[in-house]
Amino acid sequence: MVKPADFGWPGPVRLPDLWDQLEPGVRIAFAKVILARQSTDDPSHREEARAAELALRARFIEQQGELLNAYYCRHCVAGCALTEGPGGSRALHTVLNRADTHLVVMETTCGTLAMQAMSALGSRSSTRPDLRMATDVVYAAMTRVLRAADEAAAGSPDADALAGTAGNQVTEAKHYVSKLVEREGGFTYFQGVLAGALITCGLATVLGLLTANLWPEVVSPAGLVGSLVFGALGAVTSVFQRISADGVALTFTPSRLRLICLGAVRPLVGATFGVVAYLGLVAGILGSTTATAGPTMAFGLAAITGFAAGFSERLATDVVQRAEAIGAVSTVRDPAAGG
Repeated sequence: MVKPADFGWPGPVRLPDLWDQLEPGVRIAFAKVILARQSTDDPSHREEARAAELALRARFIEQQGELLNAYYCRHCVAGCALTEGPGGSRALHTVLNRADTHLVVMETTCGTLAMQAMSALGSRSSTRPDLRMATDVVYAAMTRVLRAADEAAAGSPDADALAGTAGNQVTEAKHYVSKLVEREGGFTYFQGVLAGALITCGLATVLGLLTANLWPEVVSPAGLVGSLVFGALGAVTSVFQRISADGVALTFTPSRLRLICLGAVRPLVGATFGVVAYLGLVAGILGSTTATAGPTMAFGLAAITGFAAGFSERLATDVVQRAEAIGAVSTVRDPAAGG
């Protein structure tokens, strides 16, 4: 049982709901800090509310980390806080008990942006400066939203204008954070692509050795390995070109591990397309040059074809479509043949 005297209040208890939050194991919500702060407006229990606010804020900081900044509304139960935990992790805490739909949407947007920034930029020490900038921008936008809500609750004629200004700032914050997240997402994705390229080269080596020992008369080991490796390199080049041009557009904010895994799959897909295109070249679907080409020229054709297929899946898709067309023609019975 919590004893308010242990937190600096020896008098009668009139705010039990606030003191109950200090029970061991209870997670302090920033809304309770706001309620305690606003309770100080009542002269009948101002001192108790002040003691409860100090105790709740201290427990909130103990649980969430250093309180970097906080904003409190006067005319409605609303506010926000920016905290920094161990290792530089940051969190935005918002409260907005208002029925203004557009303001609530902006609050939700700010909370989402803060979480996206933490998810994308909080895992590495080198991105901590970007995380601090992103969360500071989102916090500033959120204070604009709260000011508009406070003025609306007070019946101010400037409330609509303030809401419009808040909307513009939230939009700017969204653009800023999205660019940071996309840039970091592209870098992480490309790290996965490079890891996938190394894995693909290892698999190509193993497959080349197996082919040389088991099927040397059926498949050219050099051509197969060349198409695999250069297909993966084509995929790497394609991803690098796309990232350099316009970044990686993320429709969600996956974890760092998931982005790396997604990137690692890309060279494997490129290598697969490279082999498909190479087999199409051997089968004559893309021409019959390999039938008369020497070993060096055949390897060069395999490498170029694999790279083109890995760089652009269109070539491999065209090979598959032509193979399907050939298969369809071969299964149609010629009426003149009888039978």
